[in-house]
Amino acid sequence: NTIHELLHPHNCLSELLRIHRPAGTLIIGDFNETGFDVMQRLHQATDGSNHPRGTLGINDVEPIIKRTYFEVRTVVTPLNIIYIASCKK
Repeated sequence: NTIHELLHPHNCLSELLRIHRPAGTLIIGDFNETGFDVMQRLHQATDGSNHPRGTLGINDVEPIIKRTYFEVRTVVTPLNIIYIASCKK
């Protein structure tokens, strides 16, 4: 749940994919719309601020991951979307 917090998420993701070893498993997840709604309500209730959504959403990560890995599994929870990627191309 940090991609949305990054100043340069595309650069971070590119570097993560570059250094990730081919035989490893990569797990990346972040809030879905429901998760962001929950966090927004929490931030508003605790300090009146808005929760950042960032410039790279978790749905935008999927095609990038699929270009880099042969196997990508998607896990959807009530608040998150998680990609589990293996077999780097």
